Amino acid sequence: SQWNYFAEPTKGTMAFQAYNNLAYGAQGIEYFSYRRIVQKELNITVSPIDTNYQKMPIYYDVKELNSEINYYSKFFYGCDVKEVSYLSEKTPIGTRPTDSLPYDIKVCNYSGIGFVVSYFVCKGHDYLLFVNQDYVEPQKIEIVTPRTLRRMSYYRNERRKVSGKKTLKAQPGSIILLRLS
Repeated sequence: SQWNYFAEPTKGTMAFQAYNNLAYGAQGIEYFSYRRIVQKELNITVSPIDTNYQKMPIYYDVKELNSEINYYSKFFYGCDVKEVSYLSEKTPIGTRPTDSLPYDIKVCNYSGIGFVVSYFVCKGHDYLLFVNQDYVEPQKIEIVTPRTLRRMSYYRNERRKVSGKKTLKAQPGSIILLRLS
């Protein structure tokens, strides 16, 4: 069958899948099979743990991504997604382009193929999420905001202030998460 091959995952492809699911409001995700499945009809060749229970190279990417998602879960768990749109030259069928953003935020420029943009509310705070649609290369986005926002970042548990004109970078398949209120 033409559907019996699964490409070898990378941290970028796994992040791309997980964060796109969260952008649409998923409250639980599964983005890998922990142990290699051996079935003749499936050709899954990579997993974090092999059939002899040994850690494979992808194990460390899964471990790091799990840590990231665990950090970000407090911003997504119980969220109410208000709007999802696409900031790209080509908008996928069944979706809509990003016409405007909340709180008078403007996008001046972005590099690469674009972002999924999700506006959601969680625990009384408004958030804006940009998901890098390129799972191979990082992308930048330049925004202008009339107010001070907070960038929520897994790395060093940062909550940096973002105001005025700012260029932000998202790693392959990863995110830029801004707290608006």
